[in-house]
Amino acid sequence: MKASKLFSIALVLCVSGISLNAYADGKCSSSSDCDKGVSCIDNVCANTRGGKCYSDNDCGGAKCIMNKCANAPDGKCYSSTDCGEGSCSFNKCTLR
Repeated sequence: MKASKLFSIALVLCVSGISLNAYADGKCSSSSDCDKGVSCIDNVCANTRGGKCYSDNDCGGAKCIMNKCANAPDGKCYSSTDCGEGSCSFNKCTLR
């Protein structure tokens, strides 16, 4: 009986750890898993690498340029107003 309880607890801890790592990588199941104001689209937060956007509303204050949030690691900006709370330097958003 003790062994089965320990196994159950270990299994829960493993599954929980996997879920936390997935969200840290930008994976999401709803927009509440992402930064404030950022949409979860196809199980990826719009402002993370590999994410996509359809409008500025998906990006949490940044612009949606060519279906990428300007403040995403693989996004592009043309001016600091594209970045929301960051600044644009060499076509990449950086935090202020």
